[in-house]
Amino acid sequence: MTLLFCVVPALDLVVSISLYCLDPNELGGVALKVVVDMNKCQDHGQCVFAAPDVFQLDDAGHLAYVAEPDESLRADVEDAADVCPLQAITIED
Repeated sequence: MTLLFCVVPALDLVVSISLYCLDPNELGGVALKVVVDMNKCQDHGQCVFAAPDVFQLDDAGHLAYVAEPDESLRADVEDAADVCPLQAITIED
């Protein structure tokens, strides 16, 4: 199961959506954990360009992301963390 988080800062609302997908371990990969400090994030979207399979801006322009992407996306997620102007993205192993 993968969790997708969507944050609406104006309403102080965090929506968590559980999506069913294949377990990364079944595919031979190991999931990594992406954490975005939504108190720091200002939805600049630089992470979307660096890792579009993990980060997206919703219709309202707010960040949504996959909290446990496949290990194969690690390099993209690391790039996204590096380009975040507010350094709001961390990776947990």
